[in-house]
Amino acid sequence: MSKSDERPLPGKTSKEADRKQLRLARDQGDAFTKSLEAMREEAGRGKSIKVQDYMISYAEENAEGMYEWTNGQLEWRNPDFENCHLEITVQDSQDGRFIPYLDVSVSIFPSGDDEQLLTVKLPFLWHPWLFHYGTNIAIPESGNYDLLVSVSELKVNRHDHENGQRYTHPVETLFTNVPLTTGQKRN
Repeated sequence: MSKSDERPLPGKTSKEADRKQLRLARDQGDAFTKSLEAMREEAGRGKSIKVQDYMISYAEENAEGMYEWTNGQLEWRNPDFENCHLEITVQDSQDGRFIPYLDVSVSIFPSGDDEQLLTVKLPFLWHPWLFHYGTNIAIPESGNYDLLVSVSELKVNRHDHENGQRYTHPVETLFTNVPLTTGQKRN
């Protein structure tokens, strides 16, 4: 029996998911979490908070170039004035798998201040080794900020009468004293 098999299963066995299948879902989540930890290690910062059915995490690094859809085709775009790349991942709190198709936005405040600097919607980003929601933003300067992350309910159909009725309410969580640094990576 592997160490993974000793932990409680994420969810209930049902007509749609037996013990082996729930274990496979957990293994997918474990692999995603390893990639998330590697991304946070690379960025040098990040944190996770459990909120109801979700595990919400942030990471931050210098603004970076990426392909964007323009006039029906992908075009590379380096950051112009943006100086920070903000990344949010949303996982199933039981099995750790990434949750796609969410609307995710972040409001940014100077730490301990209620003066909102900006609110930005973070689109889904395909990344070579870690799906996430993210975008480049512009902040006034390096320093500590509070991040209010808002996540929509998941509006997709689901299998499984026993385990499927989850992610049905929007949630918010606050990350406080988050060190954000300014800079750009150019490719």
